[in-house]
Amino acid sequence: AGEDTIFYSDESDYAANVELAAALAPQGARPAAMASMCEVATPDKRTIKDVSDYLKADPKQSVKVLLVKGAEQPIVALILRGDHELNPLKAEKLAAIATPLTFADEADIVAALGCPTGFIGPVNLPLPMFVDRDAAQLADFVCGANKKDFHLQHVNWERDVALPEVIDLRRVVVGDKSPDGKGLLQMARGIEVGQVFQLGTKYSEAMNATITDEAGNTITMLMGCYGIGVSRTVGAAI
Repeated sequence: AGEDTIFYSDESDYAANVELAAALAPQGARPAAMASMCEVATPDKRTIKDVSDYLKADPKQSVKVLLVKGAEQPIVALILRGDHELNPLKAEKLAAIATPLTFADEADIVAALGCPTGFIGPVNLPLPMFVDRDAAQLADFVCGANKKDFHLQHVNWERDVALPEVIDLRRVVVGDKSPDGKGLLQMARGIEVGQVFQLGTKYSEAMNATITDEAGNTITMLMGCYGIGVSRTVGAAI
């Protein structure tokens, strides 16, 4: 029971809540391209499911582009595999993303790209882009054509579109390999009764909190903190 979702390995002591659980990078080389990129009409097909059903394609062989507000640029594109969901906490760690994470307004998207959401793709997209590691591993994938009612098939990274910066962006799912390489991830509900944070030198630098080591050198302290959730502890006990 509990308000949090916990992912844990079935073969080791790895555990993390859904916001922090890391997705293991895909292993092996990206498959080779098998066909030439082509444009296909997809009238009123905006969602991954609708497009995949219409084209009789596997959602895992598609990418979706999520447009969010940037810290310096008005809009930034985050690219994921069609069947995966964005982990907002991971995205907010990017310096290019405005915090808190906010999706771009439809009117701003149309004004910038001349195309509504549901048909946006990475090919010739004039925006800063980041791609999840699983999406970066795809070959011959389906994506939006940046034109209303059209998508592209058999798109390949580096041949049809430059590969953007590759990072871990997605939420993990049950059955993913554990980040420590031992076992598969399972999911359970749980209560966080305590937390530990690594603060580094952010606050010690601001407070000029230093120590002198055995060699007489002045060193800025490394800080950390912990907390116990009193009300959560009561809930867990009950």
